[in-house]
Amino acid sequence: LYQGGAKAGIRFDPASPHKEEALRAFARMLTNEVPSEYVFGLDMGLNEADAAILCDELGDRGAATGTPAALGGVAYDALGITGHGVAEAVDAAVAHCGIEDDRVVVQGFGAVGHATVRRLSELGYRIVAVSTAAGAVHDPDGLDVTELLLLREAHGDALVDHASGQRLTAGQELTLDAGILVPAAQQGVLKVDEEGTVAAVVTEMGAEAGAAEARCVVRPGARRYEGGHRLRGRGGQEVAVAVVARRRDEARRQGVEDRRVVVRG
Repeated sequence: LYQGGAKAGIRFDPASPHKEEALRAFARMLTNEVPSEYVFGLDMGLNEADAAILCDELGDRGAATGTPAALGGVAYDALGITGHGVAEAVDAAVAHCGIEDDRVVVQGFGAVGHATVRRLSELGYRIVAVSTAAGAVHDPDGLDVTELLLLREAHGDALVDHASGQRLTAGQELTLDAGILVPAAQQGVLKVDEEGTVAAVVTEMGAEAGAAEARCVVRPGARRYEGGHRLRGRGGQEVAVAVVARRRDEARRQGVEDRRVVVRG
């Protein structure tokens, strides 16, 4: 089993026609380290074809994870493995917290986000908003998930320009009234300098460090779940959280005043 032990990235436009050249150049720079000390993995801007390019450049099938099935890999992005797990975690959190609001907002509609939406829809949740790098689309009665998935295949991030529903700018979806908010794209989407109302009752992270240090106003009386994050009161008290459901009065006993908390991802 080939395993890596570091993080790396390329500052390059993934939509560039010269993407393959950049990937091959990057691979050549790490010839001495891959795969004996480091293995390429897929993240934002990369797909199975890119993993195949990296393996081809170095002449080693173990140079990258996430390779196509033809190279012995598991198509976890195409299968939606990560997003499926996020959706199941959301469903478990909703059951644990006794949440009755089935409205879901998903920030990001890439490999993780689209699979999360697909699975949550199968589980009976109402997807009221999704976003991409190009913007967001919202329908309080629920978006047509089948349409969204087809538009993603046809238009990529530009699907928001073709989908039914109200067009929003990217970021507006984060403060929509909903039961569940899933950040499934970039890191730090909730920032300390963007204090505002996060109306979702359950927040499940589909992105690494989806919540940066952020001040959020929790809806009165709502139960809140922060998977693997911490809540810190304004007085400095910290409440360690793994899976937690606290009502407003319980949070106040922990030093969280005026329903204001700081989320540290």
